[in-house]
Amino acid sequence: MITQELITYILGIITIINAIVTWLNSGKRSVEQQVKVNMKLDEICRATSETSTDIKAMRQTQANHEVAIGKLNTRVETLEKQVIDDGR
Repeated sequence: MITQELITYILGIITIINAIVTWLNSGKRSVEQQVKVNMKLDEICRATSETSTDIKAMRQTQANHEVAIGKLNTRVETLEKQVIDDGR
């Protein structure tokens, strides 16, 4: 026959096994969540890197346009002087 002590002992073992299984499952969830977070961070880093590259390219294009505009302004000024000189 099953005694009170045996029932208490069995319930204790079941409780410990349940606690261990719960702890292991929560650890797995934690690892899965960490992997998801790391994937998101990698995606953000990649996007930031791409944005940085795009900004550098736009700055270079802007610098090239500024040089071209400077040359055009010089040509316009030269042509204005020629027109004024020819008009005299």
